[in-house]
Amino acid sequence: MKLFNSLLLLSVSILAFSGCDSNESDEAPEDSYQLFPSGYFSEGFREEYTLSGTSPSGLMLEGTHLELTGEQQSFGGEEVSPIRIQNDWSDTQTSEQFSNASFSYYSTDAENRRLVGSEDIIAGIISNSDAATRIPVSAGIGESGMVGSYLDTAGGAITLTWRLEEADGEFARLVWDSQVRDGQGNLAVEGYTAYIIDQNGARQSIELLFDVKLLNDPVTWVGVKQ
Repeated sequence: MKLFNSLLLLSVSILAFSGCDSNESDEAPEDSYQLFPSGYFSEGFREEYTLSGTSPSGLMLEGTHLELTGEQQSFGGEEVSPIRIQNDWSDTQTSEQFSNASFSYYSTDAENRRLVGSEDIIAGIISNSDAATRIPVSAGIGESGMVGSYLDTAGGAITLTWRLEEADGEFARLVWDSQVRDGQGNLAVEGYTAYIIDQNGARQSIELLFDVKLLNDPVTWVGVKQ
């Protein structure tokens, strides 16, 4: 089924991101935004969003997005904090239901926080860092940077970046972009996870884009925190 295949592939390529506690760095300038919610890497941290999704072909979807921090463990020979990302969705027109789930593994060093790799729980595909970059605790509007590049066990090459944009009022829009290329170097999938945040990094809402190039029917999700 078209939607299921799309989401299965994207569970490998579209990674959810986490961040550092506000007390893990020097005090930030007044005009900067903490990129991540305080306590995100503490075991038991949980956020859940109610989602609705649409696509150009007329798909109408609803579901939930969960982010849950687990106990520290080892991944690739490094101590990491695992963040479980789970999406449970349904097609409102057909009532067909589906899920995907993955772990994003982050280094535990607060002074050098990096996305080390990820694991698709359902597909069994693991992504390992080819070049991971330190993610800053805070940034100003207009700033951007690399998260890293990754190679997965299905032959994909993933590039992840971040950017901080202006939003209404005192908020900012934090966007985590991803691109996946196949073994021949062709762009196969791209998307983003975006949050509206306040200066302390507290998330107000979420937006997701899933665009599998072969399907030519990108799905855009919007959601509010439960």
